Amino acid sequence: MKVKDHQPVVLQSFVVIVVVDIVIVVLIVVVVIVVVVFVIVIVVVVAIAPVVVAVIIVVVIVIVVVAIVVVVVVIIVIVVVTVVIVVIVVVVVCCV
Repeated sequence: MKVKDHQPVVLQSFVVIVVVDIVIVVLIVVVVIVVVVFVIVIVVVVAIAPVVVAVIIVVVIVIVVVAIVVVVVVIIVIVVVTVVIVVIVVVVVCCV
């Protein structure tokens, strides 16, 4: 009976987890798109002005590093949030 009483809480938690996961996937896709766009822009610029190649390479490296850091941070946050939600659900379902 306890589990049935708390089913809405469990469902809400799973909805939250699903939403969070979707947000994470969207963020990763956005980062990938941004990186691809920057690479295309850089290729075009290099084709036009070979002088600026060094600056462009530095910029690209910075952008890629930032993108990777953002993705890693987002993934860590998602994992932490998911774990916290699961723990809360387990505690609520088992102990209340």
